[in-house]
Amino acid sequence: MTNETLHLYRNDVTEWFSAATLEEAVSHARTYLSEICGIADERDMDLDLRQEPDDKLLTLTDECDANDKTTKTAAEWARETGPGFFMTTEY
Repeated sequence: MTNETLHLYRNDVTEWFSAATLEEAVSHARTYLSEICGIADERDMDLDLRQEPDDKLLTLTDECDANDKTTKTAAEWARETGPGFFMTTEY
């Protein structure tokens, strides 16, 4: 697998993951939610992920500097970050 085959997946909460397949994204989500967030029971995890369109534009803003914004396609972000946890968002 190369980073060229990665896509972004997200759940309905705020977590985003980079992976080649939905199954791989769910595995990354399970690991992140249990090891990083401390959710022990899989029934409490939002593992219902959906792939974002590769051509969707996403603008990320630095949490410490609202003027620091970067826009790339979902595919570009996935390739740049590699497989695994990508980000968590707040609305």
